[in-house]
Amino acid sequence: MSKGQFACEYRGVVLTDDETLTREQAYERRQWGSFILLFQDEGHWHAVDATAERPEYGLAQGRADARSGAQGPRPSLEDHFRPLDGGILGKGHYGEVCLVERISDGQRFALKTIVKRKPIYVEILKNEVQILSNTDHPGIVQMVDKFERMSQLFLVFELCHGGELFEPIADSSVTLSERQSARIIRKVLEAVRYLHDIGVIHRDLKPENILLKERGIDSEIKVIDFGLATYMKPGEMLRRHVGTPYYIAPEVLEKNYSKEADVWSLGVILYTLLCSAPPFFGDTEREIYRRIRTGEVMFDGPDWEPRSIACRDLVVSLLKKTPHVRLSLDGALTHRWVVYEGDVATDPRDHRTFARLFARLRRYGVFPILKKLVMLHIAHKIIADESRSDRERRFFSIIDGDSDGFISSLDLATFLNGQDADLRIEEVDWIVEGLSMREGEDRDASLAEFSAAVMPRLNYLRESSLIHEFTFFDRDSNGIIDVSDLVAAAGIDKETADIAIAEADLGQGEGGVDFGTFVRLMAGGERDAI
Repeated sequence: MSKGQFACEYRGVVLTDDETLTREQAYERRQWGSFILLFQDEGHWHAVDATAERPEYGLAQGRADARSGAQGPRPSLEDHFRPLDGGILGKGHYGEVCLVERISDGQRFALKTIVKRKPIYVEILKNEVQILSNTDHPGIVQMVDKFERMSQLFLVFELCHGGELFEPIADSSVTLSERQSARIIRKVLEAVRYLHDIGVIHRDLKPENILLKERGIDSEIKVIDFGLATYMKPGEMLRRHVGTPYYIAPEVLEKNYSKEADVWSLGVILYTLLCSAPPFFGDTEREIYRRIRTGEVMFDGPDWEPRSIACRDLVVSLLKKTPHVRLSLDGALTHRWVVYEGDVATDPRDHRTFARLFARLRRYGVFPILKKLVMLHIAHKIIADESRSDRERRFFSIIDGDSDGFISSLDLATFLNGQDADLRIEEVDWIVEGLSMREGEDRDASLAEFSAAVMPRLNYLRESSLIHEFTFFDRDSNGIIDVSDLVAAAGIDKETADIAIAEADLGQGEGGVDFGTFVRLMAGGERDAI
């Protein structure tokens, strides 16, 4: 075999008989989809086309053979998987997908089959094999095994029971909420960011190529169909016009694009999730492409009336016509609409939320001590359950600028400056000191103290809560909360307890607080709540 005949290409690297590689190194540098194995005999390298020598060859066995030098045939597809009746999951240009069961354990998988009618179909599938063999992410469909025959190619994938994301979009009886849409797009953004990080551009992102792992819109997602995907070098520009018309970026139409084209497609997907129609619609491809080149995003129609400004802002940012101005994937993942899962009312930087939040912080400072103690006791129980305290934790983490676990006057002042709030430092100090129940110089507010201040009034004014809290603080169960009860229940000193009871006595001079007085105390000064 001549040097020219012997040369083989592995992941873009040409191996010749001048190179001295071990069999292990040769495997690591080879392109698996080519089905070529290298072995060395008496100082010479030999290339064997495993597909030609053996009509059927599996991915798992091929890896083992490449490392060991074994040349024996692998058991057939039928030895490992059996088809299930009525198991056709879908059909496409390249072949069909059917349901199969693994014989060894009964686990079900999706089997993608391509008949080798056209070389381009074979190349597309081998391209998918190459990329999926090197991906490992929960948002990317997992390829379990592969097989090849003289006339067919097979890929075995994990099974997704929930169907395509396109199905709930196309269902006129289903309207996705902003929270549902935000959760979906976040998962897709994370999967695509992973692809870009390993140098892969998908080039055909659309709802049909996003599967739901389980039934239900809140399921995990799986990005599929990597036939048009490709590896890219940093700074490289692609020229091939590929993709699905509705989702193609304007720079793809100009045949000069990079990974930002995937970001555009995600913007189209998000728009479609929110209103069940693509932003650039037309009766012909020519009309669709004309509108894409124009790049004008419209938010008209009844489907957009209830949608928030924040979600529209993200859509527009993802659909910037100029690629370098378009929002990055990292920028999209940190966009407040994504971070707060479509509910910007849980973002303290939202104008209306900030106004209500700040009003509560101010008002909490003048609440009677006993009322603060009760609210703090409830807050401790709430933050012990992370699922119940998600909002409070989000508020706290944003205001706690130095992330030390406490809100200081500097933290609050910095946050307020970002909201253009005109407040003197003395007033900021007063607010922070009002949050803390501790004496001395260390008056920074903890998560529990902050949570007590911003707590929705329903948490402490519902009847069951009032009864429970009165019972907790009435330590001797005599129907009256007095100084000794507060010292025992709240761990405060007698002097503070005396002040608390005097404040709560409401001028009755009885030296204690009965249940009726307790209810009036807790409801006093309450109007709007956040």
